[in-house]
This record gives sequence, structure tokens and C-alpha cells, in this order.
Amino acid sequence: MVALGLCEMFTFNFNYFLGGAVIVFIVLEKCWGRWPSIRSRAVRTFTWILTMLVLAGITWTSVTALLVVPMVLNQHKKADAKADANL
Repeated sequence: MVALGLCEMFTFNFNYFLGGAVIVFIVLEKCWGRWPSIRSRAVRTFTWILTMLVLAGITWTSVTALLVVPMVLNQHKKADAKADANL
């Protein structure tokens, strides 16, 4: 169930990742004089990283569904077979 744990971690902590990046950008904007010269490169890099994180989250969600659904269906088949045997 590693895939489920990673998916939950990404889902529950996404706001912290995004909030941390926003705070870093605000601090850089206010405190570092050279920031305007590299701002566009940093924003492009952050956008790329954010896009990759979202795609990884979607991928982990899909992998989790592909791993969990067969196990759940198998449990239901076993429960149905047990119920049929008791009749």
C-alpha cells in the first residue's frame, strides 16, 4: 500500500508546499535586491516543479486505483462465495 500512502501525503500536504513557495517568493521580493533579475527564471522553474507534482499526484491516484480495485473485488467475490455456501 505504498502508492496509497504517497497519494495521501501529496493530497494532504499540497497546500503546505504551495504556501511555502509563496512565502519564499514574498520574502525574496522584499529582502533580496538581485531578485528582479532572476525572477522569471525562478517562476518558470517553480511552475515546472508544480506541474510535475500535480502530474505525479494524478499518476499515484491512478496507480492506487489500479492496485486497490482488484483486491476489493476479490474480497467481495470471496464474501459472495461464502454466503452462497451457507445457503
